[in-house]
Amino acid sequence: MSNKSREAVQTAINTNLADNSTGNISAADTRGTQTDLNDSSFNIISDNADAIVDGINKVLMIPAERTKLGNVPADTNQELSDLNSAIVALQGSLIPQGSWNASTNTPDITGTTETGYYWIVSNAGSTSLGGITDWEVNDWAIKTATGWAKVDNTDSVLTVAGRTGNIVLAISDITGLQTALDSKAIIEQVEQTSIFVKAPADGTETVILKAGYPFLITEVTTISTSGTCTLAVSINGLALGGSSNAVSTSEVSEAHSTNNAVSIGDDVEITVSSNSSCENLSISLTGTRYLA
Repeated sequence: MSNKSREAVQTAINTNLADNSTGNISAADTRGTQTDLNDSSFNIISDNADAIVDGINKVLMIPAERTKLGNVPADTNQELSDLNSAIVALQGSLIPQGSWNASTNTPDITGTTETGYYWIVSNAGSTSLGGITDWEVNDWAIKTATGWAKVDNTDSVLTVAGRTGNIVLAISDITGLQTALDSKAIIEQVEQTSIFVKAPADGTETVILKAGYPFLITEVTTISTSGTCTLAVSINGLALGGSSNAVSTSEVSEAHSTNNAVSIGDDVEITVSSNSSCENLSISLTGTRYLA
């Protein structure tokens, strides 16, 4: 006998053993198929029709099986072993299945056998999964290879000021925060700066250069050991509102309520005029510093 190609054998099989789930296979069909298989170097040694058909099914796939193989999403260069490895790796992944009502067990997931399937709790409840009964909203119920596991998300921060994601907050994002900041108590601290001039002369001198913090000058007090003069205080060249000090051997204080705010970086100056043998001039600048 001459050998036949696999294609010829397949054609003979399709002809002699046509796909028919209800029809009978005759002995003649079986023997014809046996002859074609023998011609293609297959060694079949039985005349029993059932045995021959069983052997053919083991050698060649039926059309339904060929269709399944055709649906495998692998290109012609991909080995089936690679595909199998990918399937094995996928078995270790988490695969979301939607939400789960832990109160009513809806959907019923107690009989799940697929490792890696997980559900997110939509309603808190006490349905037992592997002995776990404490389920809160947003917890994860995960089917593992050995039972069930829970990811507890009960204490997770869901939103901040109504916002989610990568949040950068502004004062306006928090209702009432600006009002609270504006109305909070302001702490006042008495501010006092003392200045001593041994031999004052008419002219202007800077006594505070570039103030390091803001404050108010509310009062200027002066005294000398001898002589007299007039003293005025200014901020960046602008005189304080109110009267200048008439310096003498008696202590004199003048109040100031306008043009008296010192800001960060300001200079404070004193101006001496009408000096008449004034000596050992002591000056005290008193005011208020606000601590936020």
